[in-house]
Amino acid sequence: MLDPCVVAIGAHDGGALCGSGFLLSPEHVVTCAHVLAAAGAAAKGELVDVVWPDESITGEVLEVLPPEWGDDAVYDMPDLAVVKISGGARACVWMGFGGLSSGDEPEIATYSHGYLLNRFARGRLGSLYFTKVSLVSGTEDEDLRLATMEIAEGCSGSPMDAPGAHAVIGVVKAAKDGGSMAVRLSDLMGLRPELYRDIWRKNIRYHVTHRHWITHRVKQLGERIEYEARLLELLAELPRPENPEKLLGSTRPELAAPERRMPPRVRDYWDIAHHVFAETGDLDRLHPVLGLIVRVLPPAARDVRSRLMACGEQWAKFLGQERLWAAALEAAVSEVSAVAVKVVHGQQSRQAGPPLYRYVVRESEPHQPPYSTPLSRDELEDGLKRDLRAPLRRLGRSRHDPAIYLNLPGDLLSLDVEEWAGLMEHDPGMTLGSRFPIIVRDHSAAENHGDSLDARWKVLENAAPPLPLLPVDCGHELAGYTDRQRRGWFLGNAGERAGLMFSCDHDLLLLAARYGVPVVLWWRAPCPAPANRCTGSDRMTELAGELARTPLMELPKKVKELRDQALISGDGHCGAGLVLLFDDLSAADHLRFDDEPYTTL
Repeated sequence: MLDPCVVAIGAHDGGALCGSGFLLSPEHVVTCAHVLAAAGAAAKGELVDVVWPDESITGEVLEVLPPEWGDDAVYDMPDLAVVKISGGARACVWMGFGGLSSGDEPEIATYSHGYLLNRFARGRLGSLYFTKVSLVSGTEDEDLRLATMEIAEGCSGSPMDAPGAHAVIGVVKAAKDGGSMAVRLSDLMGLRPELYRDIWRKNIRYHVTHRHWITHRVKQLGERIEYEARLLELLAELPRPENPEKLLGSTRPELAAPERRMPPRVRDYWDIAHHVFAETGDLDRLHPVLGLIVRVLPPAARDVRSRLMACGEQWAKFLGQERLWAAALEAAVSEVSAVAVKVVHGQQSRQAGPPLYRYVVRESEPHQPPYSTPLSRDELEDGLKRDLRAPLRRLGRSRHDPAIYLNLPGDLLSLDVEEWAGLMEHDPGMTLGSRFPIIVRDHSAAENHGDSLDARWKVLENAAPPLPLLPVDCGHELAGYTDRQRRGWFLGNAGERAGLMFSCDHDLLLLAARYGVPVVLWWRAPCPAPANRCTGSDRMTELAGELARTPLMELPKKVKELRDQALISGDGHCGAGLVLLFDDLSAADHLRFDDEPYTTL
């Protein structure tokens, strides 16, 4: 299975081969930093050749670890690099995790065999050579040292397959001190977080579509491998955890114990999942895998949440913990650690445009059920509203009881703009693009544009992490709906969506704002829909991408910054008169999202 995944790395445009590498996703080749240096491409953006026996393509360097030479013109550990390639769904290895034990005999796959370097050249690459090597040391805190000198110069960057795991867990580095060294794949955690996340998510998405690695591993290691792959697939759809170490500590507390000299390093769900997979578990307490699923359920979108529930049920049955799983779910339902609350003083005052009041309720004792059976959603909402009304009346800001709208954890996707201030305390690192699916009405996909795909659509569709998009273009059925039909469509389709909408339809925008689309990119004048792309379209692509990745805590500042940039002058193209809106459409010329601080009750 390694044959199509292993490559040779050469200097760009037909130069000499300098080492090896392998595909860790269909788009990412992993090799050694010193291999790229030998190929004259040790900096981001430089080009190298990625070579198979019957093909050679150009790759672009994305990142080098470390970025510069160390002492004696040698790269320090981890001596890793990532190269981006294109060309479709190329085969990649199964990305392993963890280390080995002394005495293990991992297998190295390379086109460079022993000292026969005359075979390691363009036009001479044949079949892969597989060499077993003995591991001298390789515990959690040690380098992987190999007891062999049968590692030739061209082997650097070759994959190291773990015995018993049927997965690639290391990269061959170089000969040293009478032996050789390798680097764990887990050292890729030193990459930029977004690149590391992109690699492992594309890796698991490839394997759940092209199942030969999973099928092989299930045959060798058993049914549990299938369940692990299903959970990894679902975790790949979630935004990166805000605090990975805390999440791991909550599922495997012994790893975060004070007496432990060095807690494991984790960056994303891939690392966390493999730590909980490694736990054998105690039948008398909830298995860490089930604990992880319970903890990621609330922030997940509804469709992912339902699949996580099904995955949890399969794991519970496999582990014989159906009763513990059911109890954990009941406890999760009754947990209310933070609640974002919007307080409105009446529809007339909202239309007049005064600032809306924002409140946060945090871990209030009366909200905890007095008995073991979880409260229903209605019972919990009624209790919260009763608790809130009295202190709000004492504020003396209204002659009437305020209308209170609640968004409990687990339904945060329906949050309105006014409620984001409360959400910041709940999850300050959340970004618009990673948490909220996006609704797009693409004005430039009008009839004069035919079936062309607008660049703004591409930037959202290709965002990292990928966003579940609901396109609403000019040819959408909404265009011909009555107002009543449009309201029904938003209730049925956009109840858990919020994000960006491009439109020149004032009524449609008004509905979108009322049904939970808090950020609107609005054409002030009717859209002329020109036959040729306008210069404003490219600027819109940049604005959409920046907003989608902005943390909520920085969003008001970013919007004000981008609003000035979005005011494109000129009457001859679609960008004329563009403004960014928050709150409601009556406040088109005044951004007052953060004019008033929220109050903590």
